[in-house]
Amino acid sequence: MRQSRDDPAARHSASTARLFTRYAVILLVPVLALGIALSIGMRAEARQRGLDEGAAEAKLVAQTAVEPLLDARPLSAHLNARERGALERIVVHAVDTKDILRLRLHDLRGNVVFSDDGTGFAGKPDAEVLEAARGTVVAELTHENADSNDIGPVGPAAVEVYQPLYAGAQQRLVGVLELYLPYGPINADVSASMHSLYLDLAGSLALLYLALLAITASVSSSLRRQVAVNAAQAEQLRDSEEEHRMLFEENPQPMMAHDRETLEFVAVSNAAVAAYGYSREEFLAMTLLDIRPPEDAAEFLRRLGKEAGGPARPGFTDTVQSRHRYKDGTLVDVEITGADVMLGGRDCRIVLCQNVTERNRATADLAIARDAAIEASNMKSAFLANVSHEIRTPMNGVLGMNQMLLETTLDDEQRDFAQQVGRSGEHMLAIVNDILDISKIETGQLELDVTDFALHETIQQACAVGSIEARAKGVDFALTIDDAVPPHVRGDSGRLRQITLNLVTNAVKFTSDGGVRVALTSTARSEQAALVRIAVADDGIGIEPAQLERMFEPFTQADVSTTRRYGGTGLGLAIARELTELMGGTITAESEPGRGSTFTVEVELAIAAGVQRAASEPAHPSDPLELDETSPIVLVADDTPVNQIVAVRALQRCGCRSHVVNDGYEVLDALLEQRYDAVLMDCQMPEMDGYEATAEMRRREAGGRRTPVIAMTAAAMKGDFERCLALGMDDYVSKPLRHHTLDEVLRRWIPRLAASSETPGDRAAA
Repeated sequence: MRQSRDDPAARHSASTARLFTRYAVILLVPVLALGIALSIGMRAEARQRGLDEGAAEAKLVAQTAVEPLLDARPLSAHLNARERGALERIVVHAVDTKDILRLRLHDLRGNVVFSDDGTGFAGKPDAEVLEAARGTVVAELTHENADSNDIGPVGPAAVEVYQPLYAGAQQRLVGVLELYLPYGPINADVSASMHSLYLDLAGSLALLYLALLAITASVSSSLRRQVAVNAAQAEQLRDSEEEHRMLFEENPQPMMAHDRETLEFVAVSNAAVAAYGYSREEFLAMTLLDIRPPEDAAEFLRRLGKEAGGPARPGFTDTVQSRHRYKDGTLVDVEITGADVMLGGRDCRIVLCQNVTERNRATADLAIARDAAIEASNMKSAFLANVSHEIRTPMNGVLGMNQMLLETTLDDEQRDFAQQVGRSGEHMLAIVNDILDISKIETGQLELDVTDFALHETIQQACAVGSIEARAKGVDFALTIDDAVPPHVRGDSGRLRQITLNLVTNAVKFTSDGGVRVALTSTARSEQAALVRIAVADDGIGIEPAQLERMFEPFTQADVSTTRRYGGTGLGLAIARELTELMGGTITAESEPGRGSTFTVEVELAIAAGVQRAASEPAHPSDPLELDETSPIVLVADDTPVNQIVAVRALQRCGCRSHVVNDGYEVLDALLEQRYDAVLMDCQMPEMDGYEATAEMRRREAGGRRTPVIAMTAAAMKGDFERCLALGMDDYVSKPLRHHTLDEVLRRWIPRLAASSETPGDRAAA
């Protein structure tokens, strides 16, 4: 029995049976009530049918037996003998056979003029008679001798009918026929006709009840199943609520739920209780304002005012930072993530409060460190720019004056000394350039100058310097160019030449016996591109395998003894690798100590159409040209006397006269006195530098003739040229001045020089 009670199926069946019985009893009451109501209605219907049957029989008697006997005149108290005799015959037959219990005739005033039993003449006329005298048929269910005017005991049930009588062709209302018809025969006929109807009604009610029982059984089962499902869902909901409550309360980060309108706490997690120091009861008696510092309350309420009346935002979507105060007074930075929910019918918000004090402190420290690093980088860039300027400015004088010295008459020993000065100056300039390149690479300021160029010629130029040094050391030097190498490609020829030159000079430097071999090959990638490969092999001292990877790091050589013996800054390979990777290529090294090394550069370059061969620097500088008053005149602005001499001499070799000033103020004054074909402007001068002078020039020239300004500066960092252009300068040459570069720039801006197709050397020869 216990097992049966514990069985869910048995409990379900018992519950369904009880539910079915309950609903069956409940349904039986309205069905019985309906049956009773229908029965009462049918009894009334049977009674009415009896009355209708009686009225029909009375009408038949009136039309077939009485009206034909009457004259077309109203009845009176004195019927004629014919009328009375005929009526008496009808009465004798009908009353004797019990077809009619009573027959009376009334005049139109209601008075009895004929009665089968001689009664009814006395007394006041009945209301039914008077109503029938107005042409209305009146039928009632009564008993014989039930009226007060009747004599004798009360008889059986009868239908009392008052039938209007009509006579003559015009059917004139002449009187009223009162008949008492026995109700028994009429009722038997009506009951017989209603019997089948009663049976049909009972069957219909039974079927209705059975159908309702079936529906009740189905609904009971469905309801029971739904109740079971609802119970299971309620259990699951309770479990889910318990799980969510546990997730909320046991979350490792502090969580709180508060009313959006009153800001009162409605729930807090264990982590919040532990972190903030308040008990759960204390929390539930507090509001959000109680855990915020007073000075933050106004801003918090202002933000809440913006959110008031807004739609609920389900899901943890918005995140804000704020400050909270613990019970012990500690202020902490918190990152708050919230979501709007309904809890117990209240519009609430659940918030996750993460303590980010340490993170914010670390972020602030990181920002300080970043700013310091940026400042250090800027200081480094400024330092390098200043070093570049300070070194290049005297180097411009050294190399320029040395070049001028070489153009004079010297004996062999003097010329050798001057040439050594020139080579030392160029070497020092190369070191400065390497340092600047490394700085540009580290700061991301190095950019490629992509143009179409002659690949064969570029590699040959890079190898020319190495071949001279190799011959001076007695080392063999060989360059081979494969026939498949495209003659013209698109890329940065200057940087590719620099990479090759660095590898070649390194190979020559570290090779005392044997030779240096440079091989230029390529592999077609498509009709528009080729993979160019430059391999530089030497028979030098080689490199230990463990040192190979480090060789591409800045300021790195194989060991200290190498630096002492061979010199160098250790920047060549680092620059070569960075430039190669900037071009999208790779550089690799293979080496064996005592047997030599091979460095290979692979770069994919686009194949270009033929390009015009660039003019090269004359092998022997031309002599200064003879100038006259028609020669272009250039205003030279430089504060260093040596550089002034170099600039004037360089301009003279380019076919230009010159006028020298020392600063920006003198530039502006000179421009007021006469017109110049161009201004060769040093950017860094005392009093007023070249930038300020150019800006003032452009302001004064607004709407008038524009004098070309060519910047002449020792600065070489990224942004220098852009700054020059932004301030109104037109072109740029760097120190030390190169005659070929200066001549090319002057031809761009001085039309009279550009119109001449002769080179300075050609004009000198003429």
